[in-house]
Amino acid sequence: MHILKIIHGYPPNYNAGSEVYSQSICNELSKHHNVSVFTREENPYSACFSIREKRINDNLTLYFVNNPQGKDGYRHKQIDNNFSELLMQIKPDIAHIGHVNHLSTGLIEELNKLKIPIVYTLHDFWLMCPRGQFLTRSIGNENNFQLCEKQDDKKCATDCYKVYFSGQEVNQIKEIENWSLWIQRFS
Repeated sequence: MHILKIIHGYPPNYNAGSEVYSQSICNELSKHHNVSVFTREENPYSACFSIREKRINDNLTLYFVNNPQGKDGYRHKQIDNNFSELLMQIKPDIAHIGHVNHLSTGLIEELNKLKIPIVYTLHDFWLMCPRGQFLTRSIGNENNFQLCEKQDDKKCATDCYKVYFSGQEVNQIKEIENWSLWIQRFS
């Protein structure tokens, strides 16, 4: 069986929980199956959205899509197009998605177009929370990283994305509105 693992980062470049988990299962699965990993790298000196191949062993190959500038977006048409071409080349039997953050939500549609079955492991709350953790990021406030009850565009803008505001009080209402719209568009 040819298994395609999709994860937003892979060791040694990224070493958090879902990345280490992915490496562990890919190493184990590659003992009995052909495994391809679609992940990202952030190389500012390579072409954006280009794909680099690295063979680990006879049954394990990594495909790195370069995304040094668009990691805050949720959908990248060029990643989708390049991924589609890769799918036609490698022809996986099944896809196991761990995370499409820093990649593109359009990857799922590309898999569906080719009727490739999908297994999706949820590692956090990214599908419901723009930051993925349901924890506020109120840097500078006394109660930073408070548990968040639900996704609300305006609350996300004021509690989590305020760190990106210009700092000018005059613009604060406009910035809350702009970030609320940005969150609405991408969540």
